[in-house]
Amino acid sequence: MHPDEAARILEKSIEPKGRFTVADAAEKSGLALRDAEAGLFALVSKYRGHLAATEEGQLLYSFPHGFSQPWVVRGKLDRAFSAAGRGALGVARFIVRAWIAIVLVGYTAIFVALLLALTFSGSSNRDSRDRGGFRGFEIVFRVLFEAFYWWWHPFSPFRAGYYASEGAFGSSRRRAVVDEGPKEPFYQKVDRFFFGPTEPPPDPLETERKLVSAIRAKKGRIGIGDVMAVTGLPRDEANALISKLMLDYDGDVFVSDDGGIIYRFKELRRTVRVDAGARADAKPVWTKKAELPPLMGNPPGTNLLIAGLNGFNLIMSLYALGADLTIHRLVLLLQKVPIQRIPYDGTAIALGVVPLIFSIALFALPLLRAAVRPLKARRIARENGRLAMLREVLEGAKKGGVTDERVKSAWEEAAASAPSDREITREVVKLGGDVETDANGKVRYRFPDLEAEAQALEAEREAAAEAEADAGKLVFTSET
Repeated sequence: MHPDEAARILEKSIEPKGRFTVADAAEKSGLALRDAEAGLFALVSKYRGHLAATEEGQLLYSFPHGFSQPWVVRGKLDRAFSAAGRGALGVARFIVRAWIAIVLVGYTAIFVALLLALTFSGSSNRDSRDRGGFRGFEIVFRVLFEAFYWWWHPFSPFRAGYYASEGAFGSSRRRAVVDEGPKEPFYQKVDRFFFGPTEPPPDPLETERKLVSAIRAKKGRIGIGDVMAVTGLPRDEANALISKLMLDYDGDVFVSDDGGIIYRFKELRRTVRVDAGARADAKPVWTKKAELPPLMGNPPGTNLLIAGLNGFNLIMSLYALGADLTIHRLVLLLQKVPIQRIPYDGTAIALGVVPLIFSIALFALPLLRAAVRPLKARRIARENGRLAMLREVLEGAKKGGVTDERVKSAWEEAAASAPSDREITREVVKLGGDVETDANGKVRYRFPDLEAEAQALEAEREAAAEAEADAGKLVFTSET
């Protein structure tokens, strides 16, 4: 019988209260022992059940949430909010990218062209009375024009990819100072400036690949501690994951005399490789610390350019608002009508309000991300500390526990800050630990389940036959 079918029968037959054995489930459901066991494992995976072991080696099953999945509702809501957030972020990214040409490049070109037109228009009229309205405009223009000239000038040292002379002054030989590699579109750099670097999508099968590698490297025998070491998951989530692995990879459970629970995957050992005994184990999750991604991920020169363009638009929009530079007034100015003779024509929308709002909004995005950056840094540091503590607990399980001093030292070293007693206590409880105090008052954490598991795994792996990894003698092939 398929495990899913057996699970459906068990759901209708038993009450998920307290603990029960495979025999209890078989009695209530009428299933064979092997089918009841397979169905219970399926239910453990589906409903995040728990396993316990007796001194006689019997497995006891329990379902704290019953045959319900309250986390699924929360998960759906989380996914819905996450999808809405991703959708909103996608729309925002699209809007920003669409407005890049307008706000950054388009408006810059418009304002520069406007300054040029007004300056040359004003310079053709030598009447100081008529030019009085352009005086401030010309001063602003000259400063900005010089800045843009030296930025974009082919020989400017501030220009990205400028040409530098190899010889003496005036030499015709020139060397291009450019970055190697493919050119990146400018809009991607702007996108990173405002929204930060885009993280690559997670690989949905990466965890399974690592766990299978760990299983094969450990002679097909693993425990819950191995799963936590590879994935970094909390104990309850690791329990649910290992139950899924048993269904997916034809595993079974063995309970040692001391109550250590071992998960065996003999079929995963089968191979034709001659170096099967020297497989590389999956690296524990704590070997690579999580790091805070850069705020923007662009070179300083690129960020300066983008900020300069946006700042230029911001300054010019403020000037347009102060001068009431509507389209109608602009046309009259270009026709050499003195600004003192042009009546007020309303607020400058196209050249004032629109670029001002978007320039402020674009500057606000990286500032907001910078404001929440310390919160992200603390969250990443805490996760690094938690994983360092997990490392000490799993290694200490092989030696009879770990001291409070060692746990706190490992956490502080990984997180660069000392943990609170509350944080340590919370993690110890999640890992199923007990607290012991010796005669000197030193606190030591013991994890009976993990200690029994470590001892049982060592004995099981030593006794594991190498013949399990043999794919068998070849008796047929289609090769000619």
